[in-house]
Amino acid sequence: MNRRSLVALVALAATGLTACGASAPPANELAIELIDSLEADGTLTADQAGCMRDRVGEYTGEELDDLAERADSNNAEALEGIQKFERDLRACRAAG
Repeated sequence: MNRRSLVALVALAATGLTACGASAPPANELAIELIDSLEADGTLTADQAGCMRDRVGEYTGEELDDLAERADSNNAEALEGIQKFERDLRACRAAG
């Protein structure tokens, strides 16, 4: 599997759902679903997935949605927030 960042995949999924006219679920819910899928297919260990769920749980869906939206406009603060989120998730992969 390509090791693209989780937040990029979540943002892409949310954008796709919105483009289809569907109301996208909050980004944190999409992130958890993706983590669950990656654990189910063996890409992530149970420990890695648990760590990632904990990290995602530190953010509300609104916070992640806001970060993704502002990052699309190259907002420096939002880009740093997304980079921190990605670092937190990568640390889970490295630790597991």
